[in-house]
Amino acid sequence: MDWLHVIKCELDALGVFATISPNGANQTIKLRADSIRSERTGIHAAISVFYDTTRLAYDTFNVTRNEERNRLAKDAHTGLSATCQKAYPREALKNDLDNFCASVWDVWQEREPAIEIWTDKDEEPVPPKWLLEPFVLENQPNILFGERSSVKSMTALVLSAILSLQWEDNPLRIKPPDHYSETLYLDFERNEATARYNMSRLQRGMNLPGIPLHYKRLHGPLSRNAEWVRKYLRDHPNIKLIIIDSVTPASGGNLNETGPASDFFEAERSFNLTTLCLAHASNKDVEAKHKTVTGTFAWESYAGNVWECRKEQEEDSDLANVCLYHRKPPAVYGTRKPIGFRITFSADKRSLTVAPDDPRNTPQFVERMTLATRILQLLKHEQLTTKEISDRLTEKQNTVSNSILRLRRNGAVLEVAVEGKASRWGCKYEES
Repeated sequence: MDWLHVIKCELDALGVFATISPNGANQTIKLRADSIRSERTGIHAAISVFYDTTRLAYDTFNVTRNEERNRLAKDAHTGLSATCQKAYPREALKNDLDNFCASVWDVWQEREPAIEIWTDKDEEPVPPKWLLEPFVLENQPNILFGERSSVKSMTALVLSAILSLQWEDNPLRIKPPDHYSETLYLDFERNEATARYNMSRLQRGMNLPGIPLHYKRLHGPLSRNAEWVRKYLRDHPNIKLIIIDSVTPASGGNLNETGPASDFFEAERSFNLTTLCLAHASNKDVEAKHKTVTGTFAWESYAGNVWECRKEQEEDSDLANVCLYHRKPPAVYGTRKPIGFRITFSADKRSLTVAPDDPRNTPQFVERMTLATRILQLLKHEQLTTKEISDRLTEKQNTVSNSILRLRRNGAVLEVAVEGKASRWGCKYEES
């Protein structure tokens, strides 16, 4: 059969394609695969069949499914000219489509070829870089999670403003990068009006210039929208941060299963950019001091940097105290101390201000800090024995004793008196 031939799959910026020139036909057939992704059920892609520049048929499906390929070949073949149909029967198109789909994933993987890494002992090791230290690690997925209405979205918008405005005197006291950068906000929860309202209130209250923000309302899982995101990033090279709000609807599945997390982060990696993913806190233990991201452990495992956001606000109060806890630091960096700020909402709800605040001034925040910090907070106000500290903090006496010994070695506490066999401890200076 003279229509049998070998087709060569090639890679471009959009996906994988193959061009076929059937014997006896003056036109060419092109097969193209876009939106390529690996899911739990197999390799999925949007497959198109072109006749010269005319798209004859397309569909998005699991490329391993024979019935889907057969239907696409049938639909596409009806659009060929009579001459091309004679030179290129439907079984030839189906055969080429089978071979093409079988090669799609392997060819797509070639966009990031394997490389050899050699190290030199005289070469200075280069640690991962920060985009906004210590909240956003560059070119890695970062997670900011918290309970409902814990101002995660507002915190993300503040970080976006710091980045895009190179805002030096920002309320989080973090250093912006020295180059202009923009943010893409992918909103799976609300709408453009909400984002615009919050940005406007921040701009008014903090007397800021116009805050640029690329915004897109999305539906369905992130993996389904990945191709649009990649194209948008190619057209807007100044974007250095993507905010994904939030992972619950963007996962497209059960958060307690690893599959949706794998699909989500596979799409996220394809952006080759820094992301800040907003997530909800687990409700498994409402009183837990250290909350976790809701769902499977995979969400925190895939992330390179994880922060928890907590808010304390009295009913009908225009003041909210916020504390950010570092729950998972990057491998080469240590855990940072909690960072606090307060948000004051205007009475007419048309503006808000954000100001730095010491989270140790809020008892509810202190309860969720390290044992060493809680001990120092107690000793700032009175001198106590190990047992008294243990009783106050409801911690085991041995655990408290070990923490006090470490604080003593660091010069943070000192023995002020000995009563029988018990030492009374005092705070040497306030923790910085």
